[in-house]
Amino acid sequence: MMKRIYDLIIDPAGSGWMVIELGTGKVACLNGFPLHRLSHKEAGDRAGMLNRIEENPLPTLG
Repeated sequence: MMKRIYDLIIDPAGSGWMVIELGTGKVACLNGFPLHRLSHKEAGDRAGMLNRIEENPLPTLG
């Protein structure tokens, strides 16, 4: 079972959905861009992707 670190909530500004980091409650960012003002599908897709990355991180070089 995948551990959820990111989830989606309705944007309090009333402009769609946002992805948050559950541990901090802050808006998640991807490549420096905050994940807010998204459609429900976009937010769900981004949260799922971030959770999969956390579950299976890429190996580090070095």
